[in-house]
Amino acid sequence: KECPDLENPLFGFVEFNGKRVGAQARYKCQKQGYHLIGDETRQCQGDGTWSSAPPECRENLYCTGPPVIPHARHDGLEARTRFEVNHTLKYTCYEGYTTRGFDVAKCFLYNNTMQWFGPEIECVPKECGDPGEILNGFKEGNCYSFSCRIVYHCRPGFQMEGHRNYYCQHDGSWNPRDLPTCKPIQCNIPDNPDNGKATFNSVFYNAVVSYDCNYGYMIVGASTRRCGPDTEWSGTVPHCKEIDCGSPGDLYNGWLEGSRSNFGAVIKFRCNDNMKYEGYHDRRTECQKNGTWSHPLPKCLAPCIVPTIDNGRLSNETRAGLQVPHGSVIRVVCNDFYEPTFKSVPSTCYNGTWTHYPHCQPARCKKLPDRPRHGMVIAPRTGHGMRARYRCKDGYRLVGSPTTKCHFGNWTGRMPWCRVVYCPFPGYLEDGRVLLVGNMGMYIYRPYVKKVRNDRRIRYECSRGFFLSEGPPGATCVGGRWSPSNLPKCSPELHPRVQWLKKRSVNISDYLEYLGATQEGKKRASALPVSEGGARVPHLAYLRGSLRLWTRVAASGVQSDQYAIKYRDDTLKLPTTRSPLSAQYSLVNGSTFPSQIHIKSRKRFQTRANFSKKGNEWVSENILDSQESSSGAHMGESALLSRVLRNVRRENKGEVHKRRNKSKRGKKGRML
Repeated sequence: KECPDLENPLFGFVEFNGKRVGAQARYKCQKQGYHLIGDETRQCQGDGTWSSAPPECRENLYCTGPPVIPHARHDGLEARTRFEVNHTLKYTCYEGYTTRGFDVAKCFLYNNTMQWFGPEIECVPKECGDPGEILNGFKEGNCYSFSCRIVYHCRPGFQMEGHRNYYCQHDGSWNPRDLPTCKPIQCNIPDNPDNGKATFNSVFYNAVVSYDCNYGYMIVGASTRRCGPDTEWSGTVPHCKEIDCGSPGDLYNGWLEGSRSNFGAVIKFRCNDNMKYEGYHDRRTECQKNGTWSHPLPKCLAPCIVPTIDNGRLSNETRAGLQVPHGSVIRVVCNDFYEPTFKSVPSTCYNGTWTHYPHCQPARCKKLPDRPRHGMVIAPRTGHGMRARYRCKDGYRLVGSPTTKCHFGNWTGRMPWCRVVYCPFPGYLEDGRVLLVGNMGMYIYRPYVKKVRNDRRIRYECSRGFFLSEGPPGATCVGGRWSPSNLPKCSPELHPRVQWLKKRSVNISDYLEYLGATQEGKKRASALPVSEGGARVPHLAYLRGSLRLWTRVAASGVQSDQYAIKYRDDTLKLPTTRSPLSAQYSLVNGSTFPSQIHIKSRKRFQTRANFSKKGNEWVSENILDSQESSSGAHMGESALLSRVLRNVRRENKGEVHKRRNKSKRGKKGRML
């Protein structure tokens, strides 16, 4: 992917070597007095864009670094980077270079731009001229000016005397001054080895010398050497050693005839009785001039004893217990319901041992048992005595024996079959209904629906005014049973009420009412003003799945001599009482969740309750305790029980919603 064309920056230009990936672009300002802001180079990237942002050319207010002239220097400080107007610099060429042109640079303000004018010099390197050629050699390089180098080489077969590298000096001369020479390479005359001789025609470069040994001796090392460019013969000097082939080894089940092992010696091979000879047909070997025997040791192989075959017989005329030579083959024929261990490979005699011991074993089952419809067969092995297991798919139940056994090549017993299973009607849901989930939606599940197969699902739904208080929201048919199997419970929604039993004159300046519910969500409820006549606490809307409902009421300025508080909900009736109590209320096998009432008055009242469980119902006793109080401080609290007592193990988390109302002092009313 190519990168797009680049535009020249203002007062500058850009040069790039292509638009493909890896290409580079270099930015420069067109004239002095401007300097580059940003990256000087950008690179074409793999995504078809140029790296970094394009730079800009900004105007200088001073002359920046002076012009750089190759092989020259100016008389200013090298570390200085800014120069004022009219500042001048004088340039001189390095040693070994000749100066040509105007050698002064000056900083000018021209057209509101600071820039250098000059120098216009060129530093030309001094020439040394061609140093010349050498005999039987050549030179490398064609640069003859200052700082150039010439390298001389000799041709193959010649050795250099003198210097190899020559350099052009600043004064126009070569160093060193004298040229090298190339002389022919010559090696020393080689010596004859003991019990041998060296043969050669020349001792100059690339000449070859050959070595030979006397009769009965063999050369150890390279038989030829070559004169190299270092005036040395390649390799090392060989030597001549008397030929001795050594012992040919031990011949098992036989022996060797002959004891000599020098050059030309012969050894014969012999095998013991009943042994089979396997090797070179001449049954002999000879020591050669290279120190090795002409033929390797043969083999004298032992015979085998024909084994006895149980539950079978041999296919040929060979009898059990008979001795047969090496290489003999036997085949086994087994009796009915038996088979050979190696059916496709015959047993072969190899040096006294059979390649495998033939015998007849109980026949294997050649194939798996038939698979029942809607089922499968699991058989890790099919040998005699092995068992296979039948299994049915999900939603089916096996009828018959779950296993079968391989008995001498046949599977025993009758094949079972897989019968489809259905889930029964789960029962009626009190104060609710059961819905069967289908492809087109859900419908009411009736007992006459019998064939509910595997993986079908049901949902539980409570009637209006009830909610699922405990148990699963649904179930799935798994293997003819509903999972989970227990039905849930539908409980009525909670509507708590608190009222005065007797009318009393209540002076109220203000009050607070707190309403809340523990649930999977929350919803704010409004407070009602206090009035006479058994008004109800406002209904608190809450989501399904609520575990707790609680109420807090606070008032001030209550004046009453005799009073009582009655609290009830749809599931628990708390009786009215006026008798004072001394013990704190407690809950047997459960938990309590109190609601508090804060009243500023000359009277202080406090409600307590003892709760106990009888069967599935909670029973309460002892409601009210009252005391005189002359201080108008904090006056009391009321313990109220919510329907969460049905499931006291649930955690209680409440969200309090607070609303403050004010009414005129002296208005009659009743506290809820």
